[in-house]
Order: sequence, then structure tokens, then C-alpha cells
Amino acid sequence: MSGRLSRLAPVQRFAEQETDTAGASLAQAEQSLSHAKSTLADLIQYRAGYADTQPGGDRWQSDRWRDYCEFLQKLDAAIVQQQQAIDQAEAQRNDCLRIWQQKKTRMDALERLSGRLRQRALQEASRREQKQSDDLVASRPQRDPFAN
Repeated sequence: MSGRLSRLAPVQRFAEQETDTAGASLAQAEQSLSHAKSTLADLIQYRAGYADTQPGGDRWQSDRWRDYCEFLQKLDAAIVQQQQAIDQAEAQRNDCLRIWQQKKTRMDALERLSGRLRQRALQEASRREQKQSDDLVASRPQRDPFAN
């Protein structure tokens, strides 16, 4: 039984390394998603603030008005692009989460198997020890407690 357990140990270590790597990838994907969402919030806030400004007071010159409108369009395009980046980051995070869950499930299964093999090995060792003890007692010459 210990042979199976020793052969399982490197597989178990490898599964743990894969799970750790997948976990690190998941953390990186979460961080990227968070950054993308923060950037979108900043863009939306900046656009709202810029839209509230009125260049030149009450009299808007046509060049200023055109520049103002073009800049708002660029901000809108940047917001759309950032939303697409968030969608991609969410897809990447979901992929990383799925992979991590698969790796974690495999690692947990290997740990359960290893625990069962260890338990069986302990039970077998205990049985052997008990048998040796019983054999030792049985092989001793019996003394009659009433004989002198």
C-alpha cells in the first residue's frame, strides 16, 4: 500500500502546483477586471464632468462647439471600447475560474485518495502488529498457574 502512496505523492504535488498556478492566473484576471472597471468609472465620471462644461460661456463659437462635440464623441468611443475590454476581462476571469475549479477538484480528489491509502496502510500495519503480538503470545510455552 505504501508503494501506491509513494507513487501518488509526485502526482499530488504536481496537481497542487497546477492549482496554485491556476489560482495565480485567476488572481491576475480578477485584478485586470477590477482595473478595467475602475478605468470605465473614471471615463464615465470625466465625460459627465466635461459634458457639464460650456466652452465660452453663453456664446459658443462654431470651432469651439465642434471641438467640444468631437471630444465628447471620442470620450463616448473610449467608454464603448473600455466596456468591450471589461467584457473580455470578464470572459478571461471566467475561464480562469473554471480552470482553477477543475484543478482544485482534481487536487482535492487526489488528497482524498491519498488519505484513504494512508488510512488503509495504518490499518494493515495495525493488523500485522496485532497478528505478531498474537503469534508471540501463542508461541510461548503455557505455564500452569497451579503447578509448582
